[in-house]
Amino acid sequence: MKTRVWLKQAVLQLQNSDISTAQLDAELLLADRLKKDRSWLHAHPDFELQRSDLRILNEQITRRSNHEPIAYIRGKQEFFGREFIVSPATLTPRPETETMVEMALNLLKKHAIKSVADVGSGSGCISISLQLESQTSASITGYEISREALEIALKNAKKLGSTVAFRKSDITATKEGWSESELILANLPYVPTDFKINNAATHEPDFAIFGGKDGLDYYRKLFENLSNQVQFVLAESLPPQHSGLQKIAESNGFKPVETNDLIQLFAKK
Repeated sequence: MKTRVWLKQAVLQLQNSDISTAQLDAELLLADRLKKDRSWLHAHPDFELQRSDLRILNEQITRRSNHEPIAYIRGKQEFFGREFIVSPATLTPRPETETMVEMALNLLKKHAIKSVADVGSGSGCISISLQLESQTSASITGYEISREALEIALKNAKKLGSTVAFRKSDITATKEGWSESELILANLPYVPTDFKINNAATHEPDFAIFGGKDGLDYYRKLFENLSNQVQFVLAESLPPQHSGLQKIAESNGFKPVETNDLIQLFAKK
């Protein structure tokens, strides 16, 4: 089968499953399989696909038709200009979260921060991006409850040449290490339990998504356990949750300083 024929069939299958990025997704999967870029596909519409390639590609299109995130199918996702390994053990890195890295970079430029904790580090995309972009001498450590996610983060650190350390830790059970860092980066589960998530999110790990009735249970635990050494906290949550998160922060000695989309910056009072 020629590439143009397969692409036409694949795009139609994805469109019939209400995948809004059908053309892009089909091209990405095909380019990955052939180890080419998308421009090559357009220049070689009559390239003949091997039977073994067709079998794998058709399986991938079926998975995508079931709204499995394409990052899981490809095993990778771009974040802050770098390609990160991902798996169903981690959340898919999202463009909105890049704002946290940008705000953290500004803090590192303005303040002599010596220690950073990435709490709920997942794939490690936040802490690794921060370390590589800033080339800071500050100690950066990622803390994650899932051993499977930790393995992915360690692979990403090695792949990208990052010096970020990663530790297994449950912030609801221990203050070990993370609570004494000067800067806390927190992308914790914040979706309310009864919130209807989209089809793609149903393929992601529940423990990394839901944060209790109002979605802020983990942030309550976080702010309650911060030591006197913590100077700044960057936290991600939904805009309707921002006022609730601000109240939690203020009751624990932190004031809101800046809000940018999903990200809020809090400083010690």
